[in-house]
Amino acid sequence: MHTNRFLPQIAVASILLAALLLIVGCSGDSTVSAEASIWKPKPTTAAWQFQLQGKIDTSIDADVYEVDGFDVDRETVKKLHSQGRKAICYIDVGSWEQYRSDRKQFPKSVIGKKYEGYPNERWLDIRKFHKFAKPLKARVAMCARKGFDGVEPDNIAGWENDTGFPIKAKHQLRFNRWIARQAHRRGLSVALTN
Repeated sequence: MHTNRFLPQIAVASILLAALLLIVGCSGDSTVSAEASIWKPKPTTAAWQFQLQGKIDTSIDADVYEVDGFDVDRETVKKLHSQGRKAICYIDVGSWEQYRSDRKQFPKSVIGKKYEGYPNERWLDIRKFHKFAKPLKARVAMCARKGFDGVEPDNIAGWENDTGFPIKAKHQLRFNRWIARQAHRRGLSVALTN
């Protein structure tokens, strides 16, 4: 049969998956138990409301609402949950925003070129994310405190853009994985766009 030729590949994939789970399970990392409770949307989660400005219209019939983490309060997240909806916390992590309350926590040395189309935003040098890890951790923690189900860390494709820094794919991947760990440690799923 034609399916038999794929059995060795499936077996190898199963062995690699089992080995990975064993390594993660033995790592002593406390995120493993937290990750077990993280919301994982199904591919059929169809209706998605994306609203980053203004008063959130909770009357729109959508399974998931993605809203600005800074501007939306815990009560709005609770209201969405009471309506059977999930809430995603939108935050920028790869760009500096001039209008955010934590803007002074980002050293000038990591602030790069303007983000095209957004004059109040500039790219961050994610190769040196340890220099601005504190405000990013605080942003993710804010999302968790407000009761969000997940976080959408935006502007995480600097390696494909003219940021003013020589960011490579390997730097981007390291940063993106770090961001995902910050979210998972707080029981949040991670949504990606772009």
